[in-house]
Amino acid sequence: MESNIKDIDQLLDELKEMEETLVETGTETVTKMCKDYMIKSPLLQIIGEEIQCRNYVSLNIILIQVRYKLQEKIINIEEENTKQWNENFDEASNQAEQHNRRNRFCPIEVEDPEQDDVSIFKGRIKHRDSDDKTIGKVDESNSNEPSSPLVENVEIPSLLVENVEIPSLFELTIEPIPIASLPSILAACDQSNTASVPQKKVHKFDITRQPDGKFDSYTCKIETIYTKLKDHMTKKKYDINTNVVVDNNKIFIDFTRTDARLPNPLPLEYQIVERTLLVPIRFLQGQEEFEYLTLSDCSVLSIIRRFVDEHDRKPSSSEFRYCFCDELGRYIDNGTIVELSRINRDMPIVIVVTEENMQGSVFYAVTLRIKEGQAEKSLFHPTTKWQNIDIWRKNHLQQIDSSCVFWNQNNKTIVDENQSISMLEENSIALDGISQDQIRDVTFLFGSKTQVIRALKSIRIHDLLNNGALQQLNLHVSPNDCIIMLSESDDQILSTSDRQKSLEEYVQPIQFRISVKFNVFQYDIQRNIEIRITDSDITVDQVLHMKEITSDAYKYLTSSDRNIIIANDQKVVDLNQTKFIVLKENETCCVSIENSIDAQFDGSYQGQFTDCCYNRQYRTRKLLDYI
Repeated sequence: MESNIKDIDQLLDELKEMEETLVETGTETVTKMCKDYMIKSPLLQIIGEEIQCRNYVSLNIILIQVRYKLQEKIINIEEENTKQWNENFDEASNQAEQHNRRNRFCPIEVEDPEQDDVSIFKGRIKHRDSDDKTIGKVDESNSNEPSSPLVENVEIPSLLVENVEIPSLFELTIEPIPIASLPSILAACDQSNTASVPQKKVHKFDITRQPDGKFDSYTCKIETIYTKLKDHMTKKKYDINTNVVVDNNKIFIDFTRTDARLPNPLPLEYQIVERTLLVPIRFLQGQEEFEYLTLSDCSVLSIIRRFVDEHDRKPSSSEFRYCFCDELGRYIDNGTIVELSRINRDMPIVIVVTEENMQGSVFYAVTLRIKEGQAEKSLFHPTTKWQNIDIWRKNHLQQIDSSCVFWNQNNKTIVDENQSISMLEENSIALDGISQDQIRDVTFLFGSKTQVIRALKSIRIHDLLNNGALQQLNLHVSPNDCIIMLSESDDQILSTSDRQKSLEEYVQPIQFRISVKFNVFQYDIQRNIEIRITDSDITVDQVLHMKEITSDAYKYLTSSDRNIIIANDQKVVDLNQTKFIVLKENETCCVSIENSIDAQFDGSYQGQFTDCCYNRQYRTRKLLDYI
């Protein structure tokens, strides 16, 4: 198992080095690209010839998951061995026991129902995008490749929550919905305008008084209607500071504006209401803002139609359409003004106007499930942040009024509330709502870098490290190569058993400092030494001058796999590997490689030359293989 973990670590490091090439290559197979780069991992036989470079991320995740499972099994075996020692150490000796004592402490064969799936890495990996299609088998006859103990049918393990109960209060499901399939509120506006009666030059209109409900009627030309409204208010001695006029759409009429554009169709019924009943509405479109006042029961369709007509808004082309969202990012297609969400009740209700491409653009359908058969559903703009989703959730789940976090059931992480819902990697996803008191903030420090991670308090440190905590510090190494220290004290190094503790067993605030163990092999005396890297800015030159490197004669650092001399100004952490060789001057040589190109340029042939330094003992055959 340890050999397989080593193989996986090495392959992950090598794939990381060629990550950009894999992403750019696309449909080329991973195994072919690895052969081109002279990567000779026994795992390539298992990966097979059908995994394409565009599936590099999925392959990477599978390898990490399998490595985690193997590490778990090693720990379980160690615990069983320790338990056996403890059970037998203090037993009273007798003649029968003396007979068996020689066998007492032999390695324990632990029964494990998952032995066929995860003890070592053999058989086949199933492509995530295929229907359980086998994509590769081990070639037992290939004796030229390095051998490694293997097993069949690797099961993909859960990264974090194995044997951990998720205290879910509710569930959210999110899935993208094409904009083209959504109902357009502007379509309803267009139908309403089409059905309207053509404007006459003279109209009769009614003004209803509140609270008695009596009305007065007037007949006038269209262009003088606002003047008539103003005269009526003056004649009836209404205080315009406390009383206002609204039309039959419940929209405030500002007859003091001489540049006001008459609505189309023109309302023929008006009423006088108290100013305190008006609700402020603010349309936001790009950098522009437009203010309106309405009654709380004004329909959203009416105010949007007024906005579009008054400001002559039309999409830039037939491939685009306007979409309207409230302040939380919720898609608006019907309802009344009072039903729109807003974050601050003392501020105007906000309606955000965006122009969206009909082809390819999506909104996200968010479904809140409280219990069996009870659900609430809304559509949200892709830029909506998760903290706004939680505000919407509170409006529909008022019995849980405290803020919650969302637990991603797929990748076993807590969603960042400041991220938008468009950051989802999957087409659809399920999230658990978890109370804030079930969460802990963990600070990881590596040199000058700081990363705060939110996690379930029941999660173990070991699981947290295996689920991307190191990658967030830009550390692409195995957790086994890391030393974890509590707080800033070097004498509080976490042991293997400490890493098995859950976060709730540590005193808040939780802060861990990380250093990376590097294995450096002294080639001339065939000795391994271990050094610690505590900062991401440490270079090769600084490593060569560390106290662990006892001689100034060591001038170069090479990678242990390809033996290529690494530049002295190279940051060690960026190499994404932890095994190196130090060399003296007489242990190196320079090799020039000529790559002839049969391409004519200006009547002459051009040659490409590359100079690189290699370990002198690196075999010529290996060098030719690398070329």
